[in-house]
Amino acid sequence: MYQRKFLKLCKSFVGRICLLPCIGLILIILTGCEKDIVVVEDSANDNGYLTGKANGNPNAIRATSKQDMVDKVLNKLGKGNCIKTLTLIGHGSPGNISVGDGQGWETCKHINNNRDEWEDLLSKLKERFCKGGRLILFGCHVGACEKGRDKLQELADFLGVTTEAPTGEVYGDCTEEAGSEHQIATPGGAKPPHKPSPSDVKKKEREKPGGKQAIPFDIDMLTGIAVYPVQLPVPTETDRIEYDYTSKEDIRRFVSGIDFSHAINGTGLGADYDAYVFLKFDKEIKEYRICSDFDYFLAKVDWKNMYEISWDLEQELKTLVEQKLKKQKD
Repeated sequence: MYQRKFLKLCKSFVGRICLLPCIGLILIILTGCEKDIVVVEDSANDNGYLTGKANGNPNAIRATSKQDMVDKVLNKLGKGNCIKTLTLIGHGSPGNISVGDGQGWETCKHINNNRDEWEDLLSKLKERFCKGGRLILFGCHVGACEKGRDKLQELADFLGVTTEAPTGEVYGDCTEEAGSEHQIATPGGAKPPHKPSPSDVKKKEREKPGGKQAIPFDIDMLTGIAVYPVQLPVPTETDRIEYDYTSKEDIRRFVSGIDFSHAINGTGLGADYDAYVFLKFDKEIKEYRICSDFDYFLAKVDWKNMYEISWDLEQELKTLVEQKLKKQKD
């Protein structure tokens, strides 16, 4: 009798032990796994940064658009899993991260002030973050300036997760520009403080007047400046060009944002043209370019005569181009 009771007790004990891993497995299945997901945008319009980041993250998703990114993230999550950290790696600027665009200006391939383009797509990820989840936008200057702090807070509030981005340049080898900080926004919190990018600070220091510049044209004869994004058709007839800067004050402000103190040889930069610029001198029109994400101003085809653009003019031109592209879309 005692033997039967002992055997029954042993079986009950062994059964409980066997059940423990099964219960643990069931709990994992029910609660899901927390996943860290890295997305590196996929675009041929690149200076080597995306290639470096992809090589450093061999298991990363490669995304050619916001739709492609969302679809692949959801597919990688599967059922029952949640996002612990979602890192989007792309080319950036204050308040903007590209997803599939690279260094180009293709529409619908950014997360910036185009909320009507990204809201429905990102809403599919909204409930898929774990409690305490995090979104990281890893691109140059994404968290800098007013646009940066506004965008971080907007995404944090929309997705309900902590959102962060660097203020400085980021590189393919996982390093960042000296002085770069990560701005962090929390859902329902106050916006992060305004912080300029370290590039902005350095550029402004270089912009301190060091004497009168030798401008390579007669600014007093300049009567109009027109900027055309590369995506928009340029009038073949010069009399149909619409000028953006016509007042003397605006023209002088534009020209003052170009550093003519020294020319840069850009033959090895591999920069892409971003916008055409037409300068009207009475009846004569000269063609220039703004290239390399608006860092440089140069004469047509003259890669050995590039001039650096001030941060303020760079931002002004980016805003102008964004407005023109949006107007064309509408």
